[in-house]
Amino acid sequence: MNVVLNWSSGKDAALAYHLLQQSNKYKVQQLLTTVNKNYNRIVMHGVREELLDAQAAAMNMPLKKIYLP
Repeated sequence: MNVVLNWSSGKDAALAYHLLQQSNKYKVQQLLTTVNKNYNRIVMHGVREELLDAQAAAMNMPLKKIYLP
């Protein structure tokens, strides 16, 4: 089953990604996260958008960003 993973950039999201990658049942197709458009930081943890982009690139995963005010 193909899934989209809600990516917060934190350790719990990384563990979820790892477990999904180990599963034969699920295949992560894309990462999804929310970004504060005024500060260019992830809403959940306040991580800079540049780090988010680097994480997705290192994982070789497409990333969908939803910008919030």
